[in-house]
Amino acid sequence: MREYMATSIKRQAEFFSKIGVDEYVCRIGAVEYGAQDFYTLSVEDMNRFGIHNVQAPRRYEDTDLTPFLRKGKKIKYIRLRD
Repeated sequence: MREYMATSIKRQAEFFSKIGVDEYVCRIGAVEYGAQDFYTLSVEDMNRFGIHNVQAPRRYEDTDLTPFLRKGKKIKYIRLRD
């Protein structure tokens, strides 16, 4: 199991390096903002992690997430601090 985990971590790092995205984007919501299930970032913050060419409706952080919330999911919109 340790070998599998070490290999997986290495492959994940290689993948994110190859696509030019900071892999911390996958954890920042939980680690720094306490997101429990899902989180989303502003387009500007996605750019900071190397995720480019994202288009979103103006004020998409106000999107009605009721269908997900009804299923007991917690979704957090995060705007990174500088």
